[in-house]
Amino acid sequence: MDPSELDAIIVCTVTPDMFFPSTACLVQHNLGAKGCWGFDLIAACSGFLYGLTTGAHLVAAGTHRRVLVIGADTMSRIIDYTDRATCVLFGDGAGALLLEPTEDDSLASSIPWARLTARARPS
Repeated sequence: MDPSELDAIIVCTVTPDMFFPSTACLVQHNLGAKGCWGFDLIAACSGFLYGLTTGAHLVAAGTHRRVLVIGADTMSRIIDYTDRATCVLFGDGAGALLLEPTEDDSLASSIPWARLTARARPS
C-alpha cells in the first residue's frame, strides 16, 4: 500500500517525544502520507482500544477508507524503578493496525467494533 492511500493516522501514547507537533503528524511526514491527517490520543492503558474504536467509526461512517492506528509507549523513561510494586507492570512496546472496510463479516462476528467496519463500503 502506498502511504498516499492513508486517510488518517491515530497514535495512541502517553509518552510522546514532544507534544507539538503531534506524533501522528511526525509519522505522517516520515511515511510521506501527504493526503491524510492525524492526531495523538492520550488515554493511558486503554488508549489503543480507544484508537481502534475511533478509527473503526471513521471507516464505518464512510468518511475514511484507510486509518492507521498506532500504539506506542516508552514507559521506561517515566517509571520509578525503586517502586518494585509497580515498575514490573510496565514496559516499552509498540504496535500498529490498518483499518479498512471489509467485504464480508468474517472478522465482525468475533470483534464487536469490527461490525461497524464490516458494514461500511465506501468506494
